[in-house]
Amino acid sequence: MLTDKEISLILKMASRYELSPKTAYRIGEEYLLYDTNNSIYKINKVYSKRGDVYNQFNLANVLNEKNIMNTLRVIKSKHGEYFYKRHKSYYYITLYNKGLQFEFKNKNHVKLLTTSISDFHTSSTNVDFSSLNIKDRVNNLSKNIMENLYSFDRIASIINNRNVVSRFDEMYLKCLPYYTNLALIALSQIKDISINSLIDNNEINKVICINRFRSEELQIINNQVYFNNLSKCSINLRIKDLYELLMKAYHYSQPDQHLEFTIDIINEYNKSHILSKDEVKLLFAMIIFPFKFYRLGKRRYFTKKDWSESKYLHNLKKVTTYSQRSKKFINGFIEFLNDYEY
Repeated sequence: MLTDKEISLILKMASRYELSPKTAYRIGEEYLLYDTNNSIYKINKVYSKRGDVYNQFNLANVLNEKNIMNTLRVIKSKHGEYFYKRHKSYYYITLYNKGLQFEFKNKNHVKLLTTSISDFHTSSTNVDFSSLNIKDRVNNLSKNIMENLYSFDRIASIINNRNVVSRFDEMYLKCLPYYTNLALIALSQIKDISINSLIDNNEINKVICINRFRSEELQIINNQVYFNNLSKCSINLRIKDLYELLMKAYHYSQPDQHLEFTIDIINEYNKSHILSKDEVKLLFAMIIFPFKFYRLGKRRYFTKKDWSESKYLHNLKKVTTYSQRSKKFINGFIEFLNDYEY
């Protein structure tokens, strides 16, 4: 049941955006509005007109103009505005396409998402990046890995020189050799790859990457996944989105299934747009490199984040649970790379 304040908000929004409301429902802090023309709109709430929120509107409009329609469609008010401010919050309206809720535990959904990502990447190469305020996030992974390896040595030295060693210190130091070895394997796979050559190659362009995949922000309509949040988009290599997808999907599958699942996702992506061997090598390095383990150590020993010992231990347990890669996975992926012909 909507309160009087909520009804007042919805009516004011409908007036500003020239909608004819028939009924409305609350979903968390947001609302679905059904108008008399049988269209459905979503009233979204944010607490500031942040750059990433505003940028996604411009991106969505440019994509829609290029007939890339499986993204959010933002509605402007009759005054040409995106936002309506009420008290300390901001509201905006998007067209709501009712579809099947996406589920990461459903392998068919994940494969469909992979195809949609590949199609999105292919279409986004026709978009003029210069007209959009989207950050270029391509970085030199080889350089980052070398810097992180050096940091592992520094962390070991810091712990060994302490007079009082905590439980977290002991556990982190115990894990260091394993994760250092993973980092070295990752480095060995990409030492001969030039990131610049991947960027400069006309057939392997930088694309607009979505960067974040949450089930509540994805819908399946007519065998296509719709992306309802573009606020985290950036310009990057295609494999960045595949990496984010795999990291998310790994949480919904057993570790002994990760190798087969990863190869299936690569093959599914290749049906629409072929990944080069260097790209797959780079993807492999990203998968096995212990980014989260490194970031946790950085917070503890360099930036000295003010967390309790129990919170540090909890996060270490979480990181080590989800970031370990078995010998079967590593050897199987290297074998897959050796036979990869693209």
